[in-house]
Amino acid sequence: MRRFLTFWALSLLLGGGLAAAPADSAYPSPDFTLKDLATGKSITLSHLKGKVVLLDFWATWCPPCRAEIPHLVDLNRELRPKGLRIVGLSVDQNGPAPVLNFIKNFGINYYVMLCTPEVARAYGGVDGIPATFLLGKNGELLGHWVGYTDAQVFRDAIKAALAK
Repeated sequence: MRRFLTFWALSLLLGGGLAAAPADSAYPSPDFTLKDLATGKSITLSHLKGKVVLLDFWATWCPPCRAEIPHLVDLNRELRPKGLRIVGLSVDQNGPAPVLNFIKNFGINYYVMLCTPEVARAYGGVDGIPATFLLGKNGELLGHWVGYTDAQVFRDAIKAALAK
């Protein structure tokens, strides 16, 4: 976990955006189990091993997050059959009702959970949102973005990870 957080902190010092880990390095992501708000099903990150995971910290009130979500919905529709799993971690603090309403209004088709303080700390504190992590098939950190990111940037990184 320390290597993961060190890499994450380094990417922030370099100005956020994509910071790809060296291809021969493994930065295991911190594990967690949270309930998917739409289904009530418990999702454990480590159970997604073998899939490429896009982990997105966001909030309903965040304009850049709201702008990115339609891209994530499209990416999930396009790349889920090829092995992508998107996990949205809402940092909203008003309970599940506004997030569930948001899920319905935006047609979110991927896992969405309420982020706990413990999960946020495990990922370096998540001081800015959206904060998105790309995890490889073995849970290794492949990329990290802070702030709005264009869909094509995500698509290219995800397709490269799926090809590995």
